[in-house]
Amino acid sequence: MKSFKPIIAAFLSLGIIIFVSSCSNRQIMLEAEKLQILQYIQESGLDFDTLSSGVLLHIDTSYDSIYINSNDQVLLVYTGYNLDDNNKIFVKDDSVYIYVNDPYLLDGWRDIILTVPNKTYGTAIFPFYTAYNKKRIASVAPYSTLVFEFYVEKYEPQTLEK
Repeated sequence: MKSFKPIIAAFLSLGIIIFVSSCSNRQIMLEAEKLQILQYIQESGLDFDTLSSGVLLHIDTSYDSIYINSNDQVLLVYTGYNLDDNNKIFVKDDSVYIYVNDPYLLDGWRDIILTVPNKTYGTAIFPFYTAYNKKRIASVAPYSTLVFEFYVEKYEPQTLEK
């Protein structure tokens, strides 16, 4: 009867090598991205805070002292740049009405919306692991670092007088 132990051992060691290799590749990607983000921050001259989601946030201007709640609907207007592609614009002046508790909203956007006051202009940097990671979304390549200039405002539907 043949023993499968040598074959299993070979597959296990190959799996460990692939795992270690993929971990080191991810670490290299993270370090390269950190340098790229630091360079962007230095060149922009802006101050950024890191939110719990890992997104970096700079608030340009706020026009309100009221904060948005998780059950609110907001208007989000944004322009997105791909930091990995020489700041190529992939979306310009897009706007969306969205509920803060929408399960399809990226955690980073939720984090921003719940952090900033109503009627805020700002800049956000989404490291690849906080955005789409290894997925391709429209013209955004996998593992892209994204920068957004945005405006967020609580949406309150107007009631018409009769």
